[in-house]
Amino acid sequence: MNLRPVTQVTAVLDCAEALTSACADALEGLTRDQFGLSPAPHAISTVAERSALLLRVNSAYQDLVGQPMDRLLGSELVGSIAIDDGAREWRMHRLETEGSYVSEPAIIHHASGRPVEVLISARRMRVNGEVMDIESFTDVTSLVAQHRRQMDAVEAHAYRDPVTGLLNRAGFEAQLSQHVAANGLFGFAVAVIEMKGFNHTADTYGRVVSEALLREYAARLQRPIVGKSFIARIGEDEFAMMIRGCNLPVAAMEQQLFSILCEAFAPVNVGRMEFAIGAALGIAHADEAFASAKLLLSLADDRMSAAKSTGQHVVMVGRTFAMGV
Repeated sequence: MNLRPVTQVTAVLDCAEALTSACADALEGLTRDQFGLSPAPHAISTVAERSALLLRVNSAYQDLVGQPMDRLLGSELVGSIAIDDGAREWRMHRLETEGSYVSEPAIIHHASGRPVEVLISARRMRVNGEVMDIESFTDVTSLVAQHRRQMDAVEAHAYRDPVTGLLNRAGFEAQLSQHVAANGLFGFAVAVIEMKGFNHTADTYGRVVSEALLREYAARLQRPIVGKSFIARIGEDEFAMMIRGCNLPVAAMEQQLFSILCEAFAPVNVGRMEFAIGAALGIAHADEAFASAKLLLSLADDRMSAAKSTGQHVVMVGRTFAMGV
């Protein structure tokens, strides 16, 4: 990003030159004491109500903002490098009332246009009658980016079932709510599936077998269903599914879903053992819930309970279709 020159360039440069000349010895002393060969970016600027003029910077500061010395000295700070916002106003208030501050967060402009996240420490001083601000900068862009990646990983982990790798209940509800907020309550359906006999199998054969079964059924349910879908494990023996983008009539879609359900819950082999786990599925369509995604999920859960009460091995209850085997 190019620096925006102030209106009266000559006057600004004359002011900077005069200040620098008048305070040459003091500035050199400050440069030695504050800058030295420090890898930390440093700058000395004038004090103004809305902006400031850069009087001295070190090489690390030039690298930080991506500008050479000759383009920085005498340039207006606000707008070209500093961002004039509430955070800067607070920092200026601290300098006026306290004379200094330490590690205040800020965002400055790099010449490339990218924002640079920094922590600034500053001290206000009077040198030969002139008030100046001495600032030291710490670039924390990479640290902030790493923190965001870590937070994203934590959030992703919080929304995932560790056994199957599917979304968990929180992840499913969050994704469903996001879809409804963006697209409204139309054009999709929600299904809730409870595995029949799974808890007894898990109690009898233990964690290794039960987790192998869960992963197998999760893989089967992730195969192409109808339209574009996403699957979640929302309980110990429960899955949920969102089915969207389906152009089939409701009855045809429900019948196709039942066929897929029967295929998914065909017997599973774990080692030399064969397991026949059943399933009860309830499905609700978006246009049946005029209030919220939560109501839609509740309606699908109620229909799953109705399907389970039939006692059939694999059974489904929908708006227009109820069948079991």
